[in-house]
Amino acid sequence: MKLFCQVLKLIHFIVTALIIVYDYLITIKEDLINYLRPKTLKCIDTIVDVCDVSKLEKLPNHLVIVVASKDKVSFSDLAKIVGWCCTLGIPNITFYDREGIIYEKSELLINEFNKLTPSFVSRVIWSNKITRKFNTKANGEFKQYTRVNFSVYNDGKPEIIKLTRELSQAVKLKLLKTDDINYDLINEKLSLPVPDPDLAIITGRTFSTFGLLPWHIRLTEFYNVPTHHNISPHKFIQILEEFAKCHQRFGT
Repeated sequence: MKLFCQVLKLIHFIVTALIIVYDYLITIKEDLINYLRPKTLKCIDTIVDVCDVSKLEKLPNHLVIVVASKDKVSFSDLAKIVGWCCTLGIPNITFYDREGIIYEKSELLINEFNKLTPSFVSRVIWSNKITRKFNTKANGEFKQYTRVNFSVYNDGKPEIIKLTRELSQAVKLKLLKTDDINYDLINEKLSLPVPDPDLAIITGRTFSTFGLLPWHIRLTEFYNVPTHHNISPHKFIQILEEFAKCHQRFGT
């Protein structure tokens, strides 16, 4: 038994060491990309010039960036992603982290974006809630906006629990019949006034949704990158290309 415990400790040590080495190599790789291709990493308005976007037969209507708990938030890199969405015409983007750090410090993201690309300031609508998409006309001409939303853990499972209690109370008070509680009613109560996410990019070593909007991600395509730090436009386009090839299958 003692030998078995020692073997387990050795295995745990080896796995931990490999994870540390892996993370270190990823950091070196991203730093090299940042050094060798500084323009493609810092100039968001050149994404169409430096990347082949001809294979993008479709774009997501609602992109979600899920930042893992252990992936320290880089607001400058998130600002780049907003800029790329503006350039490509992705209408909705939501940032989610379980702890709500991005939401609480959203002003930092806004400031980083305004510094990074002043010319795009008028093309972005910042929202504290996931609200409707804005397509408006400016000076008589159609203008496409990108709406940036923020989501936290309480928007997901806790919201479902809250609705369950409300429906239960309504039945108890005879304001609602149990037969009236069905999928359509629940979907109506929980639905967002923006499209459900069709693409989610999870950043970090752990491939998990971290509690992201469980009711709304039934048809969401998920992709994973080791970190959002120094993410290149080439990697972003690569994910969009893979998404464009996917065909969502709806159940009957």
